Parts: sequence; structure tokens; C-alpha cells
Amino acid sequence: MLLYSAQSNPRFRELKLKGWRRSCPSCGINPTITAESLSSGSLNYVDFCGRRDLTDVLRPGQRVTPTEFVEFRRTRPQCRCILVDVRNKTEFELGHIAGSTNAPIEDFMKLVVKDEHSGHNLGRALPWIMSEDQPGHHAAIAPEEVYIFTICRRSNDSQVAAKILKDRLPNCKFIGDIKGGLEAWRKEVDPSFPDY
Repeated sequence: MLLYSAQSNPRFRELKLKGWRRSCPSCGINPTITAESLSSGSLNYVDFCGRRDLTDVLRPGQRVTPTEFVEFRRTRPQCRCILVDVRNKTEFELGHIAGSTNAPIEDFMKLVVKDEHSGHNLGRALPWIMSEDQPGHHAAIAPEEVYIFTICRRSNDSQVAAKILKDRLPNCKFIGDIKGGLEAWRKEVDPSFPDY
């Protein structure tokens, strides 16, 4: 298989695929991953990906539980607290936490590529960062008083987004993710939150 990527060096890569295996879960003799299991929603996402542990991009002090996040917002109403949901627009529209801002992980990844090639401006790439329309915005607030929390479905992409923000906004008071993502939110805070 020949792969092409305009953003990488070398631009072309050749991969040799393994041959057919009798035990393959999707095309073997007794497949467990079938069109029916995919369309019915009965397939466990983590099992499908073949990975049980979540990525560990951030240090423990850069991660909060959903309960800790709710408590933070309740006890510090004067703080500029930005909650960034990094799921795609469709998932965000299925359900999101009140006051959150949608900035898909793809936007963060484009930012990384643009930074590497042209020194891109963070404010233009992710305009919600200092937007006056952002819930909790205070006109004269200093970056040292801004708390940014990221969230996604399972807390993988949100960790990556938080790391990208930390690298680009070193003066923020806090940048981290909500551990366990929206699945943990549903278990700890809001059982009525949609499960998809």
C-alpha cells in the first residue's frame, strides 16, 4: 500500500500489509466484528480499538474529575472558567454541558501543523479563547486568571487538546482536562446526559 501525505517528510510511504489470518475478528473464519455489530451499537468501542487503557498525556495535577470541576465552578463564580468540548460538531449537538464551547480536536491538530510551518496565531485559530461572547468572560481579566478545561467523550482527545493549549498559553492559571470525559460526567454528575 502506498500512502501520501503533503504534511510529512517523506511524503510517500510504502506499507506491506499482513496476509489474511483465520483468527481475524473482522474477516476471519468466525468474525466477531460484523456489519450488524457495528450498526447496532452493541460493539464496545474500547474493545474494537484494541486498547483498554486511556492515553496518559497530562500529569495527574492537570486532570480533574467531573465532580471536582462542578465544585470548582460552584465555589469560584468570579473566575474566568472556559470549558472546551473537543468532540466534532455533530457529537456536540447531540448533547453538551451548558456553557461549553465547541472546538473540535481537528482544529487543534491543524493548529499544530500550521505552527510547525508558519508560526500561526492562536487567537485566529481558536477565537473562543479570548472572545467576549465566552461565558464567564471578564473584560479586564489577565491570562493568569483564566482556567481552561477540556472535555471529550472518553478523555483521550481532551488530553491532547489541553497539552497543545498548555504549550501555547503558558501564562494561564490552569489548563487541563476532565478525567474520564463525558462518560464519567454521566456517571458522577448527570445520569441523564445522552449516551451514544
